[in-house]
Amino acid sequence: MHRKIYPLFIVFFLLTFARKSRAQDVIELSAGDEFFNVETWITKPLDKDYRYTIFSLNTAEHNREPDQTLFMSYTILSYNWWKGFGPTVGTRLLSDRFVALGGPQYTYYRERFFVTANFTSEFRSNPDFEFFSIVQGRPKITQKLEGFLQGQFSFNFNSDQHLLSFQYVRIGADLGMVQTGVAFNQFQFGDSWEYDLQPGVFLRLEFK
Repeated sequence: MHRKIYPLFIVFFLLTFARKSRAQDVIELSAGDEFFNVETWITKPLDKDYRYTIFSLNTAEHNREPDQTLFMSYTILSYNWWKGFGPTVGTRLLSDRFVALGGPQYTYYRERFFVTANFTSEFRSNPDFEFFSIVQGRPKITQKLEGFLQGQFSFNFNSDQHLLSFQYVRIGADLGMVQTGVAFNQFQFGDSWEYDLQPGVFLRLEFK
């Protein structure tokens, strides 16, 4: 399959998966001069008391420089032990490897504010570590219009060095089922913290 049609294939695959599973919460498309990204979330409580929650984040990103498509699937099962704090275990599937991981997590929900954060270690010798967080707010602008603010943050390192950090920032409007606005994807690489900023736009569909 030619690299240029990877993004269209990925969109088709993820939309089909969401429709068949009937468990899809979010589908986001974002694009800029340097990238095209498809992201899906599945967030589901597994019991009526919201003690157990499964969260799955799937991302496919095509970058023009270098011309490549990267895929990541991240799924964790969390237990709310005390006021949002508790353990989490899960898996991460990257383009070139699959690992199991676990660690502590915290989640906080309100009607217009949401935050989840976890610190995980891979279950292997010489593991990589990650701090991962999503912060989301929906400030009320007028009686009928809400804003949409979201940050997705990741800091990856091992015992020797910093590996990769990224910040995905979304600023826009919440129109009910649809959120849209401007997107900023930032990356820092390696010990040198080489920096890359990729501005663009996003369109987000949220199913409740």
